[in-house]
Amino acid sequence: MKRRFSFCAKLMAALTVSAAMMLPAFPVVAESGTLSMLEDNNIPVVYLTIDENAEGYGTIEEMNKSTDHSVKCTGTIKIDVPDNYKGDYSDTVLEDTDELQLDYIRGRGNFSWMADKKPYKIKLDKKAELLGMGKNKHWAILANRYDGSMIRNRLVSYIGEQMGLEFTPKMLPVDLVMNGEYAGSYYLAETVRIDKSRVDIDELKPKDNEEPEITGGYLLALNPAPSFFKQYPSENTFKTKREMPLWFESPEFWTDDGEDIGTPEQKKYIESYLNKTEDAIFSYDFKDKDGNSYKDYMDIQSAADYWWVQEFILNHDAFDTTSNYLYKKRDDKLYWGPLWDFDFTMGFLDPTTAGFCQATNLWLDHLRLNEPEYQALLRERWKKLDAVITDMLKEDGIFDRYVQEQENSAKDDFDKWGVDTGAHRQRYEFEKEVELIRTWLTKRQKWINDNIDEKLTKTNFTVTYMLDGKIIETYNVMAGKPIYNNFPILPDDPDKYVPYWEDEEGKMYQYETCVNDDVILTPHFEYYDPSKDPEISKEPEISEEPEISEEPEISEEPEISEEPEISEEPEISEEPEISEDSEISKEPEISEDSEISDEPSYVSEPERSVPDKPSPATDTPKTGDNTALPLFVLIAVISLAAVITQKKIKDR
Repeated sequence: MKRRFSFCAKLMAALTVSAAMMLPAFPVVAESGTLSMLEDNNIPVVYLTIDENAEGYGTIEEMNKSTDHSVKCTGTIKIDVPDNYKGDYSDTVLEDTDELQLDYIRGRGNFSWMADKKPYKIKLDKKAELLGMGKNKHWAILANRYDGSMIRNRLVSYIGEQMGLEFTPKMLPVDLVMNGEYAGSYYLAETVRIDKSRVDIDELKPKDNEEPEITGGYLLALNPAPSFFKQYPSENTFKTKREMPLWFESPEFWTDDGEDIGTPEQKKYIESYLNKTEDAIFSYDFKDKDGNSYKDYMDIQSAADYWWVQEFILNHDAFDTTSNYLYKKRDDKLYWGPLWDFDFTMGFLDPTTAGFCQATNLWLDHLRLNEPEYQALLRERWKKLDAVITDMLKEDGIFDRYVQEQENSAKDDFDKWGVDTGAHRQRYEFEKEVELIRTWLTKRQKWINDNIDEKLTKTNFTVTYMLDGKIIETYNVMAGKPIYNNFPILPDDPDKYVPYWEDEEGKMYQYETCVNDDVILTPHFEYYDPSKDPEISKEPEISEEPEISEEPEISEEPEISEEPEISEEPEISEEPEISEDSEISKEPEISEDSEISDEPSYVSEPERSVPDKPSPATDTPKTGDNTALPLFVLIAVISLAAVITQKKIKDR
């Protein structure tokens, strides 16, 4: 028993030391209340001091666990700015912001709230101007958890401003410290709300039930999730005649916070206005029954610009979440905007740069494919956006400036939070993410310039399904529409199934994949029993671990087989399983983060890495394999060999 304990202790000590050498060094707060490692980041530092004993408020832990953001904290906020710092919105050098009292701080966001690094919404007890962004009580502290570059949202904000979209929220990168602990790199940002320094339109009062007052202003969000219709009373949700769902942001027609709500007259007015707009859009002559054009109801330049921004960056949340807005001014039309929430853009979830179908919306799709005046406007507004992108990407342009300003802060954030976000893919380290975006933007811009004349207004595409080199079915799909259930039914096979189809470039096509070109698709097979997958049998190098296969002296040592007390010791025959069992199954996601998003794997790596037959010793490991794994195995083998050697010497 002593020998077993000695071996295990030595092995665990070696593994612990090796693992410790791989851990990131997290930032540590200095006693003075500042972080010495933040001094060279050259961006503002926001200090939140939360009073966790305040009566009627929660603790930080309780706030971070509140899934519905109902738990609020209170405390103070102060901001230190670097020397000679102006930010993006001030002509003069900004000064530090002295301590301000918080009315509250709470969580914000839906999918973003599920991440480990939390975003927040704060309300000050008095209006204050923060970093030159105008006076207001309401502010957002955005985590950018899924974006390794941390510049996607800021780039889109810049594009929106250059395109002339009104009320585009301002935002600036900051480092956040909460109760003396470094929390990461964030944005301090304006929120989307009706206010003089935000969405500057008239705010309806309960008494505003006659024209012209009742005509505005209204702030609406698109496409609330089905859970909204179940979770909230129907008074605050609405579907047009053609089932386009909307959410009333302001005025709300239902509230649980005691604030004023809209009146039945106001709700009836805006619902009628939306239906009249829709009727005109879908009329044969683009006019409603009263002869009013859709252009009388809706500002078409804001519609075109909003669509182009969403479409150019291929936003996976375009028109599909409540982060998409419309507003109606008093005695004026319906406008699109403000822009908000652009984490899943510019190649984050899908590297493709082709197509005109990501930004799908019932109204705007119909106009793009059918209305000549709107089609001409789209082509004209692309010229403006094309020039904005070119200027943004030029050497020492806005793109380079944002990268330089964000770099040090992003790397500190990466050290604290790492790559695993819990999202659809791990985020890359800063430099890789930045180059991914730069390359993606350049390719996307080129594709649009090469295809806008032919494909912008094309109404149908042909999908050709092939199996074993033969056409089995063809199908016409309306431009910008998903495939849905139009996949051929293949014969049942007990060994394999088809999780998706793929085109010639390997792009995945599933139920909701939009078609943006004529395409040929073939089935992608997955095997119930991975050992029957011919692709796996072609990759023997994955199983190769030279350190294991080239150690015959341990398993074939004659002295061991002749010593019953050693050969019967379970630690000698079983210890190698300890090093292989835990590490081979748990480590691959750390080193293979770059493959996860681009080439999804539906077969787990442990099954691939332990085939029935060992591969030749000349094979090399696959690019991207975890280089830490052989180190652990080698340590285990060396430790085992040392114990055996000591035993042999002792017996002699």
